[in-house]
Amino acid sequence: MKKRCIFVVGVILVLLTFSGCSSKEADVVAMIEKVEDLNFKLSTYNMDYDKFMEKIRKLYTSNYTEEELFNQISLGGIGLVGSKEEPVNYKSYYENQRKEFYEKSIGEYEAEIKISKAYDIKENIKNVFTKNEITMDFDGKETEVVLTKKYVVLKKDDRWKISDYSIDAYSIEKPRKLRYTNFNDKPVEYIKTLSFASSDE
Repeated sequence: MKKRCIFVVGVILVLLTFSGCSSKEADVVAMIEKVEDLNFKLSTYNMDYDKFMEKIRKLYTSNYTEEELFNQISLGGIGLVGSKEEPVNYKSYYENQRKEFYEKSIGEYEAEIKISKAYDIKENIKNVFTKNEITMDFDGKETEVVLTKKYVVLKKDDRWKISDYSIDAYSIEKPRKLRYTNFNDKPVEYIKTLSFASSDE
């Protein structure tokens, strides 16, 4: 009877261990899903700028600046960079010059964002990859853009946060091999998909 109890307890502990790992991976992937959702909603004017910054800052390590958070949004913060002498008011730019450009140049759009599983780098570091495929009316012409990203997610003080990200992109008119689509020489495995369309607004 004693041996049987030990066996049952052992099985339960193994199941809990696997469940914990699965939960951790799900938490990391869910965080990247939230980031991609926030980014796309801001880039298409479906979210308030201050609310975006409030939510996105909680998902990144503290060393990330407003400039870096803004310039990663889909359909582009278009690499706006300030300096100490001439700092950029990103909120003003977003609500005025960029909005004017967006309303004038961007028409109907459809987007599909694929999110990979979490890949272990070290015990407290994971990579998650995304692939954004966007079709849009740009200045009256149908344009397709593909963006790939690699997120580095770090566990610190028992919380997962994004510590780094990298982006690669091309337009379908000038296709090329994109980075961040392989891990250890194997194609990235995407496990979640987000879909956006201007007709849904």
